Amino acid sequence: MTRYYFHLRAPGRDAFMDTEGQEFTTLEDANADAIASIREILSHDVLDGKGPEGRTLEIADGAGTVLKTVTYQSAINPWLSTA
Repeated sequence: MTRYYFHLRAPGRDAFMDTEGQEFTTLEDANADAIASIREILSHDVLDGKGPEGRTLEIADGAGTVLKTVTYQSAINPWLSTA
């Protein structure tokens, strides 16, 4: 199992850097969890009038290397590409 870290970024705000991480078997498993997490966050944010614009979740390894960036927009529109 590999430990992955989920860093949240939003325009005009300081990044939230995950310092604990979570263990997953594959990067694809971490990506699926990231998408579920974004959807949960957005389900609450919509009630406050916040949308997904410009926000991202970075999946990084223990060395701090960003392995994948998932946009909030792509998490709610699965047909969009996730880099």
